[in-house]
Amino acid sequence: KALEHVQHLVDLGPRPPQSDAIEKARDYIASHLRDSGWEVTRQAFSSDTPRGKIAFTNLVARFHGASSPSFIVCGHYDTKIFDTFQFVGANDGGSSAGLLLEIARVLGQHSEVANRIELVFFDGEEAFEEFSDTDGIYGSRYFARQLLDSQQAKHFSGGILLDMIGLRS
Repeated sequence: KALEHVQHLVDLGPRPPQSDAIEKARDYIASHLRDSGWEVTRQAFSSDTPRGKIAFTNLVARFHGASSPSFIVCGHYDTKIFDTFQFVGANDGGSSAGLLLEIARVLGQHSEVANRIELVFFDGEEAFEEFSDTDGIYGSRYFARQLLDSQQAKHFSGGILLDMIGLRS
């Protein structure tokens, strides 16, 4: 089932920030989360990048009625921009988003566990040029700052970041 989600995201084509494809991916992800009993919040923000100010949107999901989850499971759904080919991110942003959606479906059948989990789909994790202190991981940096600023970080005991699932060498 996770692979079906990956295939759908890949079929959208490259999903760089501010693209039509990433908006379609957001809608797809949010719809499937809601179908599995999760409430989705869009965490919109903008950041300075080597290509100017860019708008991003993280998707944050809590199980219906959950008030204070204690564990985060996260990944990203965007793709890197390459000038020489179209990168669709099957084993990168596609795989983590596909697995997160399947985790959401399974957890949705176990509300006592789902109530303790927050799912986060990051936007803007890929660098526009090269990963540095100022380029890349925009979504996770923003999310972490918001947690710290709101004093919510202390409510979480841990988390798992999913990325690069299924790479073949």
